[in-house]
Amino acid sequence: MKRLFRPSLTTQILKGIALPFLLVTVLIGVIAWFNASAEISEIYDSNLTTTAQELWLLAHADSGSGRINVDPRAMHMTPDDQDALDDYARWRRFRVWKGHALLLASDNSPPPDSGRYPRGFTTIRLKDETWRVYTMRSPGDDTTVEVSEKFGARSEVSSRVVWGVALPLLFVLPVIGLLVWLGVRWGLRDLRAFAAGVEARTPEDLSPIGEAVPAELTPLSRAVNQLLAKLQGSLAQERLFTDNAAHELRTPLAALGVQAEVVRNAAPGPERDRLLEALSEGVQRTSALLDQLLTLARLRHANAGAVAVTLEEVVADAIRAAYPKARDRGIELSLSGEANVTFKTRKAMVDLLLGNLLDNAIKYAPEGSSVDVAIDITDGHPTVIVRDHGPGIPEAEREAVFKRFYRGKGRCEPGSGLGLAIVRTICDLLPADIALDTPDSGPGLSVKVRFR
Repeated sequence: MKRLFRPSLTTQILKGIALPFLLVTVLIGVIAWFNASAEISEIYDSNLTTTAQELWLLAHADSGSGRINVDPRAMHMTPDDQDALDDYARWRRFRVWKGHALLLASDNSPPPDSGRYPRGFTTIRLKDETWRVYTMRSPGDDTTVEVSEKFGARSEVSSRVVWGVALPLLFVLPVIGLLVWLGVRWGLRDLRAFAAGVEARTPEDLSPIGEAVPAELTPLSRAVNQLLAKLQGSLAQERLFTDNAAHELRTPLAALGVQAEVVRNAAPGPERDRLLEALSEGVQRTSALLDQLLTLARLRHANAGAVAVTLEEVVADAIRAAYPKARDRGIELSLSGEANVTFKTRKAMVDLLLGNLLDNAIKYAPEGSSVDVAIDITDGHPTVIVRDHGPGIPEAEREAVFKRFYRGKGRCEPGSGLGLAIVRTICDLLPADIALDTPDSGPGLSVKVRFR
């Protein structure tokens, strides 16, 4: 048989924590990227407008109309400042026109004869590079300033900001994972102790498990304790059944042995025939006793499902099955009451229940009397009432007769005392309620079974 293995609770909890944590981390990174990109774009756009204004002022400060030459060496910058300027110059470019004359342009600017861009901000694509362009052109003024910047500069700064936030978090993740794992292991210590306690139990130890467990384990502890209690009760019933069966079978088997010995020593004739008849009856009684014992043992393990039945049909079938025994004793069987009462139940058990009730009623009813079966509805539940005209059962004994092998005082009818015990067991399993009562008129016993 192939065994199915599931991951440990620790693994499942860690997965349940890690996946949302990673998703949240990625979401934070995405949000940080968009926020950083938006903020950096605003700052860089502002720098573009500021640079354009400065170049516009520079163009107006120069009274000539010739090209303005700027020599970076004349600024006397340090090597570090010069490197920073060169690095910054890779990302930006500019052009300044006065009328149609190009006054000032960066080294990386487009050719002078290239077209000009519309006023304001424009995004263009040149040679697989995206540029952000700001064009400044004042009304009534022939000066035009154009400042451009690569989008890559903005993306690089955004990436640095996001990675500056995410990298420390990624390095901390293993530490967080270890701390969470230790915390989960510590939190599940009671579950491991509970499992170890159950595993250490021996088959003989069915005492309840201690109630000092966390709230999350209380339903499991309660369920296990209920199972142990049921198992303990079942084992006690099995032991009682074994003891009672051994006790009850010892006497009839010994009697059968004695009868067999007497028959073997008897001379052929009427006396031997009578002894053989008695031996046959003893075998039949012992067989019936064994039948009831096995039925009682099987009942607790019966697991047939419920099906829809018509109560009148089930009772009629039971009466037909009991008719030969009633006919031999001259007992009349009758059926009355509600018709077409349908409900869902375990039919095989109901058949066995009705069979035992009718068998009991026929056994204790006087010869030539009757056994009456009635179908009724009690509080909305289907009900069967079996009434005989026998000696009845005193009220003081009505609970005791449901015990196994109990025989009422003064009873001389053959039997094992298992019939009503089987009926009570079936009622517990169906479920159904059973009550013994004295009929309203005349002697006898009235057995009322209300199916739930």
